Amino acid sequence: MDKKLLNKTALITGSSRGIGKETALKLADLGCNVIINYVKNKVLAEEVVEQIKQKGVNSYAIKCDIGDSEQIKSMFSEIKEKSKTLDILINNAAFGALGNSMKIGRMTWNMTMNVNTTGLLLCTQNSVKIMNEGGKIVNISSLGSSFCLPDYIAIGTAKSAIETMTKYLACELAEKKINVNAVSAGFVDTEALDFFKNIDEMKKQVIEKTPSKRIATPEDIANIIVFLCQKESEWITGQTIIADGGFSLRF
Repeated sequence: MDKKLLNKTALITGSSRGIGKETALKLADLGCNVIINYVKNKVLAEEVVEQIKQKGVNSYAIKCDIGDSEQIKSMFSEIKEKSKTLDILINNAAFGALGNSMKIGRMTWNMTMNVNTTGLLLCTQNSVKIMNEGGKIVNISSLGSSFCLPDYIAIGTAKSAIETMTKYLACELAEKKINVNAVSAGFVDTEALDFFKNIDEMKKQVIEKTPSKRIATPEDIANIIVFLCQKESEWITGQTIIADGGFSLRF
């Protein structure tokens, strides 16, 4: 395999499983060193680190709650000490509890915004300080930014903010030759779907509406993220790439 990202270093937030993990492994296949961020499951994070090292590149895991500004500051101090610089930041970490707009509490709302928006901004600010010219930043959004999903108001609002932030960051960081884009994923077969009520019925409806008649895998989304991390994508910036297999094309 062509090592297009040889000697590059990436930080992926929330990368011990799901889309983050799959992206980490694919970046490693291209020769990229990968820093794994996790908040709870150290065992899973270390397993991903070992899988990456087996591909002949460097990797280590850092525990950090992306909703906590002090922990973010500490994480980047460690990155600066161990890796010196960054070439890629993938803002994948997410948090959000489901709840009706008339019932959702302030604490749930604030926690959702802290991780999905404030945390994303702080990680970006800290990354840019040590990011090499030609750096890539990819933010992970979802169709909930544009479509009303059941009890998804907090997460959907946060995802909308992410897509707007992507545009502003792209404009402001262009002079530093840093590309910023987002990937808006449709329904992806990960543990996150388990939080929805009547998930089996929801999956059935999604499959019926999707032209390709299936739900996305983490690999489907990771493939797009990895492309946006490569030099060939440098003329794409400030964009939100919708990756839903055509789901949103139909009523």
